[in-house]
Amino acid sequence: MNDAGQVIRQYLTIARRQWWVIAQAMVVVGLVAAFMASRVAEKPFSATTTLIVEDTSVTNNPQQAALRLAQAAQQVSSAGVAQDAAAIVGVESAATIASMLRVTTDARNGTILVTATWASADRPPLVANAVADAYVARESNAVTASLRQRLAESEAQAKNLGERLAQLDEAAAARAFANLAPDPSAKAERDVLSVQLTQAYASIEATRAQIATALPDVEVLFPATGSAREPRPSPITRGLQGAVAGLFIGIALAALREVLDTQLRDRAAIEAELPWPTLGEIVIAPSGRSLAACDNPTGPVAEAMRKLRTNLRFLEGGEPIRSIVVTSPEPGDGKTFLAANLAVSFAQLGVRTVIVSGDLRRPTIDRFFGPQAGTGLSDAVVAAIRKADGTAGHTSAEWGPPAPVESLLRWTGIPNLWLLPAGTPPHNPAELLSSEHAAKLIDQLTQAAEMVVIDAPPLIVVDPVLLGGMADGLLVVASVGKSQRSAVRHARDVLGTSRERVLGLVINRAKSSAGSYGYYGYSSEAAASPSMGTSGTAKVSRRGVRKQRKQATRELRATSNTGESTRDRDR
Repeated sequence: MNDAGQVIRQYLTIARRQWWVIAQAMVVVGLVAAFMASRVAEKPFSATTTLIVEDTSVTNNPQQAALRLAQAAQQVSSAGVAQDAAAIVGVESAATIASMLRVTTDARNGTILVTATWASADRPPLVANAVADAYVARESNAVTASLRQRLAESEAQAKNLGERLAQLDEAAAARAFANLAPDPSAKAERDVLSVQLTQAYASIEATRAQIATALPDVEVLFPATGSAREPRPSPITRGLQGAVAGLFIGIALAALREVLDTQLRDRAAIEAELPWPTLGEIVIAPSGRSLAACDNPTGPVAEAMRKLRTNLRFLEGGEPIRSIVVTSPEPGDGKTFLAANLAVSFAQLGVRTVIVSGDLRRPTIDRFFGPQAGTGLSDAVVAAIRKADGTAGHTSAEWGPPAPVESLLRWTGIPNLWLLPAGTPPHNPAELLSSEHAAKLIDQLTQAAEMVVIDAPPLIVVDPVLLGGMADGLLVVASVGKSQRSAVRHARDVLGTSRERVLGLVINRAKSSAGSYGYYGYSSEAAASPSMGTSGTAKVSRRGVRKQRKQATRELRATSNTGESTRDRDR
């Protein structure tokens, strides 16, 4: 029972996802059926004669009755019957009559329906009745054939006996004319022949009586009395029938699409492919580059970020999580959107947060916080490499001298949140991120801030794995209806082989029910802070911005110095 219910739920799920395929199939097939019905020409005239087969109507063996009825119907359709019917009608050939006939059977009543169809109204009843009469005549002749043979034999015997008696009478007359005595043997033979002749005549009369009373097991029950046109199919009826047929065709097409579809259409499909725990799910904002956590602090996305933030903090255990790499199986899954809003959520909690644009190939995190020109992650790592190699002063105006990590950070305008841009696009991002200088830079950021969120490229490249080795763990974002099964499996294999710590999974574009986020509107914090604008950033003057930047830089430097002093004491 449970298995049947699960199968039904699966089909209902397919029907809900592919309802438009089913609807289109119903409409298209229904319209085509209605159109074809409207284009059907006028039906010809037809007439039906009903024959009843007595043996099949009284027998107690249904199989034998059906066999006898089928044999009779085959004989009615035979060329011999058509030839006899043509002789009866006199105006049609046997081939024409055969083309006009349609013979069907009714096993329940033991009847045969002989239907003749023609363009004119006068010909069908004539042909149907002629075919029925021809078949009955053939059956009657078949029944009396043996009696007629017996009659012929009796008549031939009587003729021979009469001739023999005549010969004996002539011989007796000749002897009497010659005054000879009668021949006793001839007289005895004549008496025997007379008895035999009497018996022959009696047999002839009895056989003739049997022939007269013998009837076939088939007769005409209802002769055709007139003809009528066959009804045309109604376009509405055919349209409804086509819609029902289209329903089944649509279900089959929907099931086929499900089998051939490589996209993961729901949360269960994603969780079945990825072995990590689901830490959160979000419904992505209409604008994929909006800071929903700021624009609508009481909305569903902001609440989903708070839930994800809480789940991440519960994962801390003995070691607090201070750096997270956000990646996805493929581009377009919403990892950058998630990284930006998650960083805003940590900052709103009062945690000093740094969002790092770790996608050096196609950096997009910068766009969430406005244009961020100047040096960034790649410039700092290259400068550190050149300084270590002693080539910082050579023709490296493109990269410039190394700078403190605090000077690379850009304040986002959101309290407690700074951004480290991607910087100048390098030619070898993987080699750059695999250097120890990149790891040291991430370590410095972790010491300077309380939370570092790194927006990494998708797992189609090796960069997320390299960044995952510098952070406390990776957060994988998969998108419902977008992530491909092959890409998700590739991501699973890559992270499984690298053995990097995966904190968990976030489901993006999750399907929300009608009441999923109904509680979020019920909040005493629905009114935004007067200091926050519609963009989610603080409305402050330029002087205030510069003052807050200086204060933030001093705090970061103080935190960094404190961390270094602590590490020195530990050493």
